[in-house]
Amino acid sequence: MIDILTNGLLSSPVPIQYTGNYCSHNCSYCFANINNPSRKLDISKLTSQLKNYQKRNDLPSHFLREGYPLLISNNIDPFSKSNQPFVNELIFTLKDMGVPVALATRGGVGWQEIADNITSSVWYVSIPYQNDELRQKYEPNAPTLEERYELIDYVIKKSHKVLLSINPFNPEFAPNPIEIIQKAQSLGVKSVIVNKLHLTPVQQSNMTAKQKETMGEELLEQAKGKKFTNEWLSLAMDMFNYCQENELNLLGMDTGLKTNNFIEFKECYPKTLPTVFDFMNWCYENKNEGDLITFNDFFNFFEPFLPQIEKADLSKYIVNKSVTGDKDFYKKMSFKNILHLYWEHPKLNLGLAKHYPAFSWAKKQTPTKLDFIYDNDHNKQLYYNKLNFNSNENIII
Repeated sequence: MIDILTNGLLSSPVPIQYTGNYCSHNCSYCFANINNPSRKLDISKLTSQLKNYQKRNDLPSHFLREGYPLLISNNIDPFSKSNQPFVNELIFTLKDMGVPVALATRGGVGWQEIADNITSSVWYVSIPYQNDELRQKYEPNAPTLEERYELIDYVIKKSHKVLLSINPFNPEFAPNPIEIIQKAQSLGVKSVIVNKLHLTPVQQSNMTAKQKETMGEELLEQAKGKKFTNEWLSLAMDMFNYCQENELNLLGMDTGLKTNNFIEFKECYPKTLPTVFDFMNWCYENKNEGDLITFNDFFNFFEPFLPQIEKADLSKYIVNKSVTGDKDFYKKMSFKNILHLYWEHPKLNLGLAKHYPAFSWAKKQTPTKLDFIYDNDHNKQLYYNKLNFNSNENIII
């Protein structure tokens, strides 16, 4: 099936993704296989989508018609044996439709044919280990590390762009992750993505006994929470400093200031969606230290780039629908409603003040309490720490 990238609005330049069969690479920590180990491509539904996309009034069809790139995929590896050769046929069908693709892969079968025959595209290539013994333990059916470096070398020489994905990053997998970055850098990679190993308690309860045994109690315990160990943070800072010194883009450890994140997508595709990093760049160019940033700034930046389509179902952009507290929300849903949730809803917001030290929620002391500083529409406002980072989520002014 082709659907919107559920968590992708404002976080990914690619708006849609394809999901097929379960992934036969069998990575022990794969959230997609854990969430739905028996998933299978519904060919009839996919055929209907591709046959009727010109007249369907839904978001995936809109993005297909407009020629936005499609990600293959956040849920499968396109070159796993369980998804070949159908994925290659799909990619060539999309090519005939004028729809480019981005590919997230560990390698496998059939990728050379794609690299040779499609226009310049973005490839996420995941290499979370320094030695192949660990790869064999946690990703028993996936390609070797050397095969992945060979893939990177090959596709870059074919004029494609590669983002190195150290995903998941864990000190046990890579005690010196800079070695991975250096090897990819020597092949021409300019951007690195780092993500923490994360499996919720519910996901862990769905794991097989073999998966749990492979991961081990210590890793599973670390994966439950969102906190970082001191060792993780120390290695992450080493990566941050190395990338800064070598003019590499490091996604996943951003400050909120100007970045070149996702530059590869802008170089490859005529159409992409804006991301929160584009908004950060706008702030850097248009705001000074101590300026307040309003929801209107936020919405007015994104609004011109969002699809203008009537009666489209936008509900999939809200992952946890139960937390809105508004039974009528979906009857009145618009992109402005969604962006307002992303701005300041306590459970759905993007975390600009929480995760990026260049932003803090502005507060002031009133006669009765310490309160947020609101705009005229009672929306919270961000304080811009352009010169002096603030590690706290709030700042009193």
